[in-house]
Amino acid sequence: MKKVFTYFLGVVSLGLFFVILLYVFDLKYYVNSLIYPKFEKELPVSSIDTIEDEDAIVDTRLTYEERMKKGKYFLGKGFLNLALNEFTIASRLEKEKKEPIYKLAHIHFIIGNYDKSRLNLQKILEVEPDNIDAKVLLGKIYIKQNDFENAKSYFFAINEKSQIVLYYQALFDILYGQYNEAKNKFVAAKKLSSTDTKIAEYIDLYQASFTEYELYSDGQEIFLMTLFCKNFNETEEYELAIDLSRRVIKQKEDYRDVWIMLGYAYLNLEQYNFALNAFDKAYKLDPEKSETQYFLGLTYYELNNLDSAIAYLEVSIKNGFEPKIQALQKLAEIYMEEEDYDKSVKTYEKILKINDSDIESFIKPVWLYLEFLDKPKTALELAEKASIKHPDDARTYNLLGWAYIGNKDYDNAAVNLKKSIDMDKSLPEPYYNFGRLYEEQRQYEKALKFYKKAYELDSESSIGVMSAQKYNDILLILK
Repeated sequence: MKKVFTYFLGVVSLGLFFVILLYVFDLKYYVNSLIYPKFEKELPVSSIDTIEDEDAIVDTRLTYEERMKKGKYFLGKGFLNLALNEFTIASRLEKEKKEPIYKLAHIHFIIGNYDKSRLNLQKILEVEPDNIDAKVLLGKIYIKQNDFENAKSYFFAINEKSQIVLYYQALFDILYGQYNEAKNKFVAAKKLSSTDTKIAEYIDLYQASFTEYELYSDGQEIFLMTLFCKNFNETEEYELAIDLSRRVIKQKEDYRDVWIMLGYAYLNLEQYNFALNAFDKAYKLDPEKSETQYFLGLTYYELNNLDSAIAYLEVSIKNGFEPKIQALQKLAEIYMEEEDYDKSVKTYEKILKINDSDIESFIKPVWLYLEFLDKPKTALELAEKASIKHPDDARTYNLLGWAYIGNKDYDNAAVNLKKSIDMDKSLPEPYYNFGRLYEEQRQYEKALKFYKKAYELDSESSIGVMSAQKYNDILLILK
């Protein structure tokens, strides 16, 4: 399933792009095959399926701490099945520990398996009845299930006056029109500390809406409700945003911006047909608004209507959508998905004209020129531009080395890759490209050495996985 939670993020690195490719195109096969390379001997791997049986045999090759570290890594990368497996094993290794159980509850919450999430939370609360994180997550399950009455009752029944509890109580005050009560709770919550630093930032957003309402609304409640629809989306409370947006639309059916907010909430919940309906309503009310066109493009992309996605994204750019770079990013990705590499690379170069302040912005077009368009000279020219713009970045010289490999200029490739390593010995990419350089020259023993080093530096990244693949492929050649 495509992910739509990062509309306003910058250009991702090629490494992350390969991680995404592995995830979309049969992650299970690649991870089971490659994550443990055959260095001296083939190592066994654990299944990515979660261990549900309490009496299951536990894999003890890694310690509890190592399992937790791997689980957090996979969770951070969005590989939820792999993370579930690691936290499940960790919970078996140290049954008295509650952190892996909470992580399991959290992941089940993310994937919408609320019954399993609730069971894990109840395990924690049986032993730690005052565990506020578990309590709050239980309350959020009610929200996810659109059971707002029980969610409100649950949060108001929690006695601890913590920042996050007051915060959620205030959200339900807003939802049910108790604005003064909400305002007072935000003030009280702001005085308390929290391990979740986002909550204080979120409170500022809601308090700013109260201030804006008092200054500009002339007392119109629908204006305040609209501000809070926006706040609910900004704070990722999409279910609450949908409920409140519907209430506003009942009062004012031609409220274009609220239709957009409604569609945005549905889009983030991956309810694409509902999102399409909402954005279509907004479009009919104002067909020239670039934000509507942009979100229609994203929605059609998720519905696999790529032609419509391209059309709406292109017109959104023409009509001045900002940030323009994000619409261009999505266009470039769609062109690549359609294997229209010429249009894709041209779009990436448009992105570079807007923002070349990050070396990461050069990676995708260089990759396309090298691997898909067979234009190594153009790739090298672009890498040289990157070296002028970013002469103090080790990744620059890795990019140059990669481009020189594509041009079969192995001497200059080696010079630049060595320079990259000298500048940052912890960077796995130049070791990987050194492996490719020596592999192309059939110096397999040297290639093995560099692939192994790249893997050791970051075994669980895309570079680590590809290094393991290359390492194993060479072993097959040498047999």
